[in-house]
Amino acid sequence: MASTIDGRGVGCMGPVEREVRVTVRGGSSNERPYIFLSYAHAHDPLPVPMGGDGSRPRPHPDHLVHKFFADLCALITELNDIAVAVPSGVGFMDRHLRPGVQWTAELSQALAYCRVFVPLYSPRYFRSVNCGQEWQAFSRRQVFSSRPDGRRTSAVVPVLWVPQDSGSLPKCATGLQYKHVEFGPAYAQEGMYSLARFGYLQDAYDYALNRIAREIVAVAAETKVVVDHHHGAYSALPSAFETTDASPRLRISVLAGDRRSAPPERSSSCYGETPSEWQPYDPGPDDGLSLAEHAARIAGELDFQASIHVFDDEADTVLSGSGPVAPELMLFDRWSLLNPIKRDLARKFDRVNPGWVSMLRPWCRNDPQREQGEQLLRDLEAETFASRRRGASKPSFDDVQLQLPTIETFSEMVPRAAIRAWHAYQSQRRPTSPTVPLGVLAQDRAASSKPNLSAVRSKQWAAPAPSVAVPVPPIPDPSHAGSPPADSRVEGTT
Repeated sequence: MASTIDGRGVGCMGPVEREVRVTVRGGSSNERPYIFLSYAHAHDPLPVPMGGDGSRPRPHPDHLVHKFFADLCALITELNDIAVAVPSGVGFMDRHLRPGVQWTAELSQALAYCRVFVPLYSPRYFRSVNCGQEWQAFSRRQVFSSRPDGRRTSAVVPVLWVPQDSGSLPKCATGLQYKHVEFGPAYAQEGMYSLARFGYLQDAYDYALNRIAREIVAVAAETKVVVDHHHGAYSALPSAFETTDASPRLRISVLAGDRRSAPPERSSSCYGETPSEWQPYDPGPDDGLSLAEHAARIAGELDFQASIHVFDDEADTVLSGSGPVAPELMLFDRWSLLNPIKRDLARKFDRVNPGWVSMLRPWCRNDPQREQGEQLLRDLEAETFASRRRGASKPSFDDVQLQLPTIETFSEMVPRAAIRAWHAYQSQRRPTSPTVPLGVLAQDRAASSKPNLSAVRSKQWAAPAPSVAVPVPPIPDPSHAGSPPADSRVEGTT
């Protein structure tokens, strides 16, 4: 039986962005990527020329990961009866996912269908939210042993990319109990990154590569991993790592249309294939990012771990009133009010009014449809966001005087909105004192044998008060004179 699947290949000479058609023989259980390589991306810009003549481009910051992936796929191909167009076709390696950028359908599908999960261990890997979500997504899939003795119960084959203390590994990794020294002493001491980087360690690299490939082939042969057909919301999963990274999470949701669902009155030029690709500004971000990606990059500069979501997909969670999952920025397209479904979502959001969600509503000054939009949307907006008219506190920064007319004003507002959402989220998470129902409190008072304080107080005031010495309060310590009050607030919080 022959079948085909699509994937992206990474060649031995560096990243090659193209669609690869892979032909696999052997039945339906093999109609999937053999491996999924999970690694912490280096978030550097694209390769730029080095030197005065620009003839020597700087290598991609992840070029050693690309090399390892290509070499590993080639070796796995040799160890199996697999017919592929290129060796890298046996696996999947994503090169486009950055913090805060929405997962591609290809990445989610590869993660749901792959046979072996191959994480590249490093301190940066276990601090990455994206990597933790990939691990969590794969761990949701059921794994069965192909052998009667049930020796194999995991389809994860870790690679020691950069050595680290085993005591710092999260629980999901320590349970694997891999003995890296069996792949060679140089590999266990230096890690695969150093072996791939330094030519004098080539023999150690080849040996470790061979052992890793054989381990992957053995795991694939001895396990059956159930395909996850419900992989549409992987980017919303929590990280599998109990990270000690102090970087807080920040969700960036987009309530907007896409190119297919844009209202007839609105030009579709600012929309993409999904709402998360919405970019209403002209000019927009310098690097061609969507508005959500631009906001995520700014949030990253504040040490937030940002992730991008379509608000429609997570509306039930936000509007349930069950409490915050993480602080959130909502990027709202006013033109979406012309869509009855999205208008209803906006109305429900206004009714719930979650303080830990900061709403930003861009309104481009150079938009040729701006004046038309003001006429169409003014009444709809007033009706939808009724709590504004009631004077209720709104989690929004773009009032009538500040409508974020340019990408510069939007960029200036993102940090304020993110910090405000973070403060509100922290406030929501603080434990509160238990409340006592008024009826119970009244019953307790009636049943109490304590005297009535009002009566006692009236008797005391009825008689002349005896003279008593008034204690002099202690003189405060000058060293504490500059201490702020306990309830001091930071500007912009609620």
